[in-house]
Amino acid sequence: MGGRHCPSAHPGQPGPHHRPPRDQWGGCGEVFERGEDAAGNILPGARQPVSRASAGGALPAARSFPALLLPSLLSGLLLTGAFHPWNQAWLAWLFPLPLVLGLRRWAPGPREAALGGAAAGLAHFGTSLWWITEVTPAGWAALAVYLAAYPAAWMAVLAQAARRLPGRLQPHHSVLFAGFAACAWTALEWVRGWLLSGFPWNPIGASQIEVLVLAQVAELGGALLVGWMVVFGGTIIAMTLLRIVQQAGEGASMRPHAEFITALAVVGAAAWFGIGALTRPAPVRGHLDVLLVQPRIPQDPWGSGMAAEDALQESIRLTDLALPPGRPAGLVVWPETPIPDALADLPEFDRFVKSLVPGRAEAFLFGTIRREGRVPYNSAVLALPGNSAAAVYDKMHLVIMGEYVPLADAFPFLRRLVPLGADFASGPEPVAFDLPGGWRAAPLICFEDVMARVVRSFIPLQPDLFINITNDGWFNDSPQSLQHFQLARMRCIELRRPMLRAANNGATGWIDERGVVRELLRDPESGSVDIAGTLRTRVSIPEARMTFYARWRDWAGWLSALLVLAWICPPPAWFRKASGKNAS
Repeated sequence: MGGRHCPSAHPGQPGPHHRPPRDQWGGCGEVFERGEDAAGNILPGARQPVSRASAGGALPAARSFPALLLPSLLSGLLLTGAFHPWNQAWLAWLFPLPLVLGLRRWAPGPREAALGGAAAGLAHFGTSLWWITEVTPAGWAALAVYLAAYPAAWMAVLAQAARRLPGRLQPHHSVLFAGFAACAWTALEWVRGWLLSGFPWNPIGASQIEVLVLAQVAELGGALLVGWMVVFGGTIIAMTLLRIVQQAGEGASMRPHAEFITALAVVGAAAWFGIGALTRPAPVRGHLDVLLVQPRIPQDPWGSGMAAEDALQESIRLTDLALPPGRPAGLVVWPETPIPDALADLPEFDRFVKSLVPGRAEAFLFGTIRREGRVPYNSAVLALPGNSAAAVYDKMHLVIMGEYVPLADAFPFLRRLVPLGADFASGPEPVAFDLPGGWRAAPLICFEDVMARVVRSFIPLQPDLFINITNDGWFNDSPQSLQHFQLARMRCIELRRPMLRAANNGATGWIDERGVVRELLRDPESGSVDIAGTLRTRVSIPEARMTFYARWRDWAGWLSALLVLAWICPPPAWFRKASGKNAS
């Protein structure tokens, strides 16, 4: 009457004022069954504590992982289906479902749960990143194993939390558990973004980029905040199903579920914010006339590929065709160099630049290998009238096992495992390019637009737009180029700036500050982005502003990490003693 009563843990010591300690979810610390007296006789109405695992139908540890294997693989494949080329964003919301149901049904220990999480990670990363095999099958396998460690860790901590849930779930148990699951996942994705230089490819929040009304909350907390919402909502779906089954088993009538209503409120608030962001008129300061060139130079990672002179001639030919007399462009952009030589060493390139600027373009941005002595840099160069290298940006974030090989000096054989086998030097700092017309651009090279922290580092320079030059030709006509493009769209939302992208073989186009694809170079018949061609476009440049995410960075990641650590780590002894004295 008037509230839920936690029964005494000791049948022989009942009492209306005696309550066992509550667990982290606000429930009683044990599940109770019938008790026995000292002689072994059943005491009617008495109850004795049993473990949650036995109450939940747990399997022995040796059998819980095999039982969890199929749900784990299913979860991994559901998450893969949320990304390109399938783009079924709703599948990301179902990703936690098989895993959470498996935790509740078989109550595996942390080790068995970690194996299940690893299986889910291998299924997801192995299938969504298969395009790495175009360059290095060994690298694909090693990366998939490494990335699988993150869902493995997630499942291990989730198993500890699930075993502390009471036998009879209440709405607040579901909400707290879902919040914990979302925080643990978000914290691990945050770590994945910087540990070992970072590989934040396909974070779960990026799966919602095609659902722009929800993706707009990235302005507040980045892709990490979008991912938190997805994992929270998906876990609530699983917990709601568990409570429905629980009510059916008790013969109770179906009624609204507070936890599901809570999730709907979270998603509804995000949608309300997104509708405002998408419908609110954005003041436009001006326009920039741009020609983007996509030469589609074949890349042979283990061979010589196309001769440098032939590759240069193809790029020049496409540019000349797109710039007829009397139609100069404000800016011409070539991709990250698909040519394995420094363009400055090719006499034909110098003649081309002098004929292009200022006669047919006001500025020319191109990618090239640049050397200072014997040290190579992957660089973006801006040519202006009278100066073929008015500004230079050297790529800051190098691709591990692509542009540098860790420990290669100590173990030289490692260089033979990667195509280039040489180390580039990283640039020291962000650089802004001042374009004609008063516009300021932040150049990004290759995968730098995947790294939110790298893109954020340009914001103090107050750029009006981002320009990403990339060479994804190493991966041929695979899902890689459009997965890359989706991640670039998330950066535009986070920092509310448009982005131009010039790629060797796709995806070339431009994205506005809301993540909307305004133009994309495609084959008109097949729809493929893996073509040679050019895109002449007029880019609208809005008022640049400092977003909440730009100011507070990855707060959703580090705050989630702190909350998870606070739950996992016991308080220090001095705190427990102080708490005990205060209680007495």
